[in-house]
Amino acid sequence: MAGDLMMSKIPSWLNQSLSEQDLQKINSLVTQQEQGTLGEIVPVIVRRSSAVGHVPVLLSAQLMIVAIICEMIWLNDLSLWDRSEMNILLVLLIAGLSFYLSKWACVQRWLTPNVDEVAQVWQRAELEFYRSQLNKTDRRSAVLILISVMERRAVILADEGLTSKVPNEVWTEVVADMSALLSKGQWYSAFEKSILRCGELLKTHAPENSGVPRNELANFLRIKE
Repeated sequence: MAGDLMMSKIPSWLNQSLSEQDLQKINSLVTQQEQGTLGEIVPVIVRRSSAVGHVPVLLSAQLMIVAIICEMIWLNDLSLWDRSEMNILLVLLIAGLSFYLSKWACVQRWLTPNVDEVAQVWQRAELEFYRSQLNKTDRRSAVLILISVMERRAVILADEGLTSKVPNEVWTEVVADMSALLSKGQWYSAFEKSILRCGELLKTHAPENSGVPRNELANFLRIKE
C-alpha cells in the first residue's frame, strides 16, 4: 500500500526489542497464517502514540520542588547571595537534566497518565487502520495488530467482516495475552501469539474462496515513528 515501506533493518529505538531475524519471522508468519483465508493480517509497531511535549516541563517542575525542599533542609545557613548563585546553578542543572531524561521511554511513560495513554494508542491504531487501507479489502476481513513501544500497549482492530462474527471478548482476550508478554519485554512473542490467534479466526470466519482476490495487503511488519 502507498505510504507503507518494508524495512529490512531495525531502527535504533527498536533494536533492544526486536532483531532483524524477528522481523523476518514475523513477515513469514503473516504469510503462513493468511494462507487458506480471505483475510489480511497487518502488524504495525510504532515508537509511541502519546504526545510527550509536556514531559520536560513537568519533570523540571517536579525536580525543582525537590531541590527547593532539599535547600530548605540542608542549606538554610547560606547567605542570600550564596543562595541566589546556588539557585541559578540548580535551574540550569535541572533544565539540562530534564531535557536529557525526557527522552527516556520510562520517564515518558511515568509522566503520561494511563487514561491518556490508552486513548492515544487507540487513536493511533485507528489512524494506522485507515492509513494502511484495511477498510478497503474485498471481504472486509482485515485485522490490524498494533504495538506502541513507549506505552507498552497493544490494540487489535478488525474490519466489520470479522467483528460481525467474532465476539468482542475474543479480541479482548488476544490483547490481554499480548499485554502480558509486552510487560515482560517479549515483543516478538506478543506478535507471534496474536498473529497465530488471528490466523485461527480467519480460517474459521473468512475461509478461502477461489473467486475472491487474495493477499490484497503486503505481508510485512510496518515500523513507524
